[in-house]
Amino acid sequence: MESLISIIFALFFLLGASDALSRTIIVDKNGQGKFTTVQQAIDSIPENNSLWTRIHIKHGVYTEKVVIPKEKPYIILEGEANQLTSIEFGEGGNVVENPTFKLFADNFVARNIIFKNTYNNDLIKLDDNGKKTTWAPAAFIGGDKASFRNCGFIGVQDTLSDAIGRHYFYNCTIVGAIDFIFSNGQSIYEKCRIKSISDRIGLPGYITAQGRNDPNDTSGFVFKDCHVSSTGHTLLGRPYRPYARVLFVSTFMENVISPEGWTSAWHAGSENKITFSEVNCTGPGADVSRRVSWAKKLTDEQTKKIVLWMHSNMSTILALLLVFLSALNAQPDVSRTILVDKRGGGNFTTLKQAIDSIPSNNLLWTRIFLNHGVYVEKIVIPKDKPCIILQGDLKYPSVVEYGDGGNVVESPTFKLKADNFMARNIVFKNTYNRPNNGKKIIQAPAASLTGDKASFYHCKFISVQDTLHDGLGRHYFNDCFVEGAIDFIWGNGQSIYEKCKIISVTDRIGRAGFITAQGRNAVNEPTGYVFNDCHVNGTGPIFLGRPYRNYSRVVFASTYMENIITPEGWSEWLTGPLNLTTFSEVNCKGPGADMSRRVSWEKKLSTEEVAYFTTTASFIDKEGWLEKQPK
Repeated sequence: MESLISIIFALFFLLGASDALSRTIIVDKNGQGKFTTVQQAIDSIPENNSLWTRIHIKHGVYTEKVVIPKEKPYIILEGEANQLTSIEFGEGGNVVENPTFKLFADNFVARNIIFKNTYNNDLIKLDDNGKKTTWAPAAFIGGDKASFRNCGFIGVQDTLSDAIGRHYFYNCTIVGAIDFIFSNGQSIYEKCRIKSISDRIGLPGYITAQGRNDPNDTSGFVFKDCHVSSTGHTLLGRPYRPYARVLFVSTFMENVISPEGWTSAWHAGSENKITFSEVNCTGPGADVSRRVSWAKKLTDEQTKKIVLWMHSNMSTILALLLVFLSALNAQPDVSRTILVDKRGGGNFTTLKQAIDSIPSNNLLWTRIFLNHGVYVEKIVIPKDKPCIILQGDLKYPSVVEYGDGGNVVESPTFKLKADNFMARNIVFKNTYNRPNNGKKIIQAPAASLTGDKASFYHCKFISVQDTLHDGLGRHYFNDCFVEGAIDFIWGNGQSIYEKCKIISVTDRIGRAGFITAQGRNAVNEPTGYVFNDCHVNGTGPIFLGRPYRNYSRVVFASTYMENIITPEGWSEWLTGPLNLTTFSEVNCKGPGADMSRRVSWEKKLSTEEVAYFTTTASFIDKEGWLEKQPK
């Protein structure tokens, strides 16, 4: 495990994540950058951005309170490597309002930054004005998947509110006296310097106050290969909540640790619920002979199991690898970005030109950014052009459309034959069956997908008949919109649709329609369509599906259905025995989810089967390809 971690570190240091960024914003308090304050730079980033943005802060002291709101993920905050870059403010008395730095967003990286709360700077017990040392956090970390490298957190009381989410700290310094690493994060501190300044309060201090609430809570603090020093005696921790969990592993402790090591403080009498432990620590402060009797004595194997168990609850991979890879934008292999702008402001004016420019059999991800507008063209991504990201504008629609019908092989507006593909914020549309065109409604796919390992986020697929040919391969759709009337999601793909809007337009055909026509051919084929936490809406009546092949498989789970679903729910077609099909609804809601008159051959799935179908890791992603794709 340690050798793998070292490799990740080395890659990070060498790559620097530069190839994964959409832009870099320079902050210079002296006016030599884009902005003079950190908060101005953060405010300039659009909400719900999905591309990493680096904010590079020139050296100096920035006296300001900084907040990164939840809707601004994917930010890298970077200071100067060789000169001091500090964000500091002096405010105390309220752990919610007073932190110098507050992080609410997910997917965040900081390096070479000092976060400091100066409120308690000159206070030793009581000062001349009667003020006393009080809560004054330097940082509040409330987002998930955040990593900090070469950072400092400086305060006296409640310095670092490691509050919620999975966090990784590497080669950082944390300074304080009272509960100066506290709250309910799920975090690893590696090769960090933990410095107590308990002489400032005239009493023994407390390093940690961890807030795990119940035995099923995955949170806890792990200190590995760290160095603990102090200017006075200190305890390793006290429980902020009854199931507090703190481990010090292979850490050097100077002769500053109180002999008892820990206290149960507010939770005296519940010591059996607390997990405080030291394993393989060294130094004069690591003598455990007089530690509290209820401190856990873990073997190396037990320690490994606990730490790995914590990590396994971090999306089934080691926490530090997961969050540290977020520093690489989770897209370390994006080699270049191509800009397409129909108005001439990019590398190309058509999407086809951009795709043609990518060399065959490329192994590095290439992003094609499609500026907003309507691109009237038919697109094919051939099998020998994998690793393409097609990304549209966040604010205004990026539409790829064409009007061709009558042949499901030749007519699709967009055809994907390559493996390893991503699309974001793109509208795929076939206009052949547009209203009042005087033509008969016929097959007119907006998209045909026959490549493996393809994912779609915030995309739309619009037509009337055979809208989305989910043909072959494993596919994932998140927060997408699929519109049609007749078999408008069809083929033999192995796909999960999550939080998608399924829109029926049967008013366009004047009769009942069909959402799905799935084409599983044999009992041992892994294919099928799963709709999880979706919303079925539009005009009716419409059937949930009909079998395109004998072993057709479709599952609707936890989906809201408006009052447009036919009472029988499913329809027959020109196939074999209906008992071979797997059509099922589980925990669906809404007026259209009434199953009292459903067909008798609808399947009732077991709890295990439902879990299998609705979990990406089991149904479409056993090898972890989704996590390996750029975000």
